Amino acid sequence: MANDGFKGSTITFPTTSNTESNLLSIDFSETGNQIDVSNEDETTMVYAPGTKDINVTVEVTGVPTHTVGTTGALGIAWFEGGTEALAKALLADRSSSGSFGDKITTSMTFVPTV
Repeated sequence: MANDGFKGSTITFPTTSNTESNLLSIDFSETGNQIDVSNEDETTMVYAPGTKDINVTVEVTGVPTHTVGTTGALGIAWFEGGTEALAKALLADRSSSGSFGDKITTSMTFVPTV
């Protein structure tokens, strides 16, 4: 039997009082962007921590009114526990698609901003 742990997860943007409805998926990605600090004497590669790179992609049914360039607070509450947040997020990419006899879906990608 499949685990329905995603059902009930929520995302808010651009304020914590604005919950996106019709949520289909969330992909939260955080990489460390390690920095190669190896020198010619090393026998293995050596790395130092770099700046984190965070990307959040959300898919919803329908077409939200947010436009690319919108900024605000982004919050994720996973139904089975845990949260993710970007105090200052930028809607960097948005694409909508649909086909005959199917629903319209929109994918939005958020990244940190200043």
